[in-house]
Amino acid sequence: MITLDKFIEKRLKDDQKNLFDLKKKDLNLQDCVNYVFEYFNTYINIDKTQSLQIENNEKLEKYQK
Repeated sequence: MITLDKFIEKRLKDDQKNLFDLKKKDLNLQDCVNYVFEYFNTYINIDKTQSLQIENNEKLEKYQK
C-alpha cells in the first residue's frame, strides 16, 4: 500500500501543480485536501460495522464528558 505522502507527491506530479505559486495558494490547498480524501476513500477500507462502531464510540465519548 502506498503512503499518504507518496500519494500526494504522485498526484501533484501528475497534475503538474506548482505549490510555490502564491497566486494559486487557495486552489492548491483545496486540491491537497481533496487528495487526502481521495487517498482515504481509495486505500483505506473500513467496512460498515467498523464505521458504525467508530461512530458509536465517538458518541459515547461525547456523552461521557
